[in-house]
Amino acid sequence: MNCIKLAHNWTFWFDKPDLRTTDGNWDQFLIKIDSFRKIEKFWSLFNNILLPIHIQSGVNFHLFKSGIEPKWEDIHNFNGGKWMLIVSKQNYSIVNDLWEKTLVALVSGMFGNLNTENINGIVLSVKKNIIKIAIWTKNSLNKNIQMNIGFLWKKIIKENFHMTNLILEYFPHANYLLNSV
Repeated sequence: MNCIKLAHNWTFWFDKPDLRTTDGNWDQFLIKIDSFRKIEKFWSLFNNILLPIHIQSGVNFHLFKSGIEPKWEDIHNFNGGKWMLIVSKQNYSIVNDLWEKTLVALVSGMFGNLNTENINGIVLSVKKNIIKIAIWTKNSLNKNIQMNIGFLWKKIIKENFHMTNLILEYFPHANYLLNSV
């Protein structure tokens, strides 16, 4: 059997902070699920993870390049930021496919080599009435690469879904780090 090797090694993570969570200990609830380098293992893992609409509120799934933890404080994320898409309850019918297409686009290199080198991972956050999907990037100061990543993600979404009023926003992590001090 000929397995397709990906350009990067990736790791799925999970967290569900509970009531005892504080700013200083939230990452103790961060659990590494498994890593993969081949598309077949990606599908094996993906097919055994709950779909977004079946995940309870407060749960987060992460897919990051191996060696990068899904937290702002990681050295690889510290100077980065995130592209954020918020999916409201009215659009929940597409959120499972949207999550899958975004993951596949990233691991398969559909964002292009330069952009993929500047993407650290993806976070899915399930809240009470919304689901957030965020692409985390390496360097928020490189505006050309950031805009290209946002443009490509929006193109992928528009080609696959009929979302009206699609809004992607970019947030540098520095804004959160300054506010959390």
